[in-house]
Amino acid sequence: EKLLKYIHEYAKENGAEFCIFGDIDIEEHRKWGVDRCNNVGIKELFPLWQENREALVNEFLDYGFKAIIKKVNLNALGIEFLGKILSKDIITQIKEQGTDPCGENGEYHTLVFDGPIFSKKVEFKVLGKEEVQGYGYLNILN
Repeated sequence: EKLLKYIHEYAKENGAEFCIFGDIDIEEHRKWGVDRCNNVGIKELFPLWQENREALVNEFLDYGFKAIIKKVNLNALGIEFLGKILSKDIITQIKEQGTDPCGENGEYHTLVFDGPIFSKKVEFKVLGKEEVQGYGYLNILN
């Protein structure tokens, strides 16, 4: 409720007319975004919808973005993937595990720390790894 109130107030104050989502093809995610936007009176946009997942992650890398794997679902990937910098080689290894190359189903999450739209790289320090209830986390400090 607080998030919806904030989005509504922000949209009104700043003239926002739409919200952009990075979802690719999971209908429940799309519905969630559409419902939130409908609740605050703005339009939803899904520019990646129905695109090829592997092509999208490769395009992300080809543009020069840098991301570190900071969370893994241990039912899909091993803890050794934590702290890896996303690359085409790492994507191949992820696929070899039978896991989605984009992590669209929550197999992994990243922190994007550099790229062509960044004015400067996000600096951070890796503090360690931990396992909590079936997930591996990379503890970082910026």
